[in-house]
Amino acid sequence: MAPHRHPEAEAADRTAVSGDAPTAGGVRAFIRRDLALLRRNSASLISMFVVPPLFLLCLVGVFGYSAEESGVDYLRYMLAGCIFQAGMFTSSASAMAVAHDVESGILDRVRLVPGALAGFLTGRLVVDMVRMTASTVTLFIVARLCGLSLRWSEYGLTLLWGLVAALVLCLITDGWIVLLDKPVAAAASVQSFEMLLFLCSTAFIPAIALSGALRAVIEHMPFSPIIAVIRNVLTHELSRGGTIEAMTWIVALGSVGIALIVKRFSGRSAT
Repeated sequence: MAPHRHPEAEAADRTAVSGDAPTAGGVRAFIRRDLALLRRNSASLISMFVVPPLFLLCLVGVFGYSAEESGVDYLRYMLAGCIFQAGMFTSSASAMAVAHDVESGILDRVRLVPGALAGFLTGRLVVDMVRMTASTVTLFIVARLCGLSLRWSEYGLTLLWGLVAALVLCLITDGWIVLLDKPVAAAASVQSFEMLLFLCSTAFIPAIALSGALRAVIEHMPFSPIIAVIRNVLTHELSRGGTIEAMTWIVALGSVGIALIVKRFSGRSAT
């Protein structure tokens, strides 16, 4: 069942699909609408501001001393993983919002108005990036309180790579969701599936701590290279080959997400 809709969001829906507003106005309307829905979603706000910093504090508190004894700056190491985790939560929230729009018929209404679909998609991604930025800044503040010291350029580059990761995750999850007949039920499983993959990555444990075939699988699964390229801003340890692998996964996943979205909106007409 779709959640109760805020009057501000309903008004933005009417404005964005009325056909009277220019494309820029439609984008602004969808941004206002999605921001209103985000503000009213307490569960989303918890995963936005509370869960990633809590992971950071707990894991650094438990494993930080042991990791430092082994020569690993665990605060910097874990910060990259938690930023990626924030991107996962952003994508799962985006998938759920899009799923409700599909099941409620809003997306089909949007498709009837020339140019409104681009506004819908742009507005959705802009709000996702706003959410990701807020989550990342919160992590920076917590990490700073724990003793992290970075240059402004390092904060900026870390945020940039985090936004790239979140954008790719949003594209792939939203693209998958819009193809389904029961998207809300499927969207509810996105976060659990992403967390399973996340736990099987190098987010918490360096690849050097693993051995054999398991190390190869975990080191090269999609999440690990992307987390590594975020972490590289903080540790400067990623090889050129690792950067190329990360960029390959980013381009591949982003392209698949875009292809799924294009397939949905070019292959099925509004009803």
